[in-house]
Amino acid sequence: MWLSAGYWAAMSQQNVEIVRRGYDAVARGDFEALFEILDPGIEMRDAANSPDVEVYRGHQGVFDFLAKQASVFDDFHLLPERFVAVEDEVVVLHRQVGRSRRTGLRLEARYAHVWILRDKQAIRGRTYESWDAALEAVGLRD
Repeated sequence: MWLSAGYWAAMSQQNVEIVRRGYDAVARGDFEALFEILDPGIEMRDAANSPDVEVYRGHQGVFDFLAKQASVFDDFHLLPERFVAVEDEVVVLHRQVGRSRRTGLRLEARYAHVWILRDKQAIRGRTYESWDAALEAVGLRD
């Protein structure tokens, strides 16, 4: 079935708003609101450059993914800077900031998430080690 550019533009904007609500929920520590926009069978993947790459499944898996970050950092925050919609995917270019529990040093790094949505819920998320890698994954870089 052929879908018009107008259809994708409307769906893309709606998907961006759904994903934005998820980041706002994480910032507030509101997991109930977060899980409303995540499919119960969601799959979340670590960045390829993570020391122990894992795949997290379901709401508990996403909670574990976030808890893993919190166990390494004090004052950990995901700070979205840009949301880019590409059909049923949303790329979130963000900074991760916090203070290392091990060294006490403040760390800041640019990462990206790519979310795939179906029926107004995220069904898959993947972390990328750079903004360029995420944009390339959705076909926005050569």
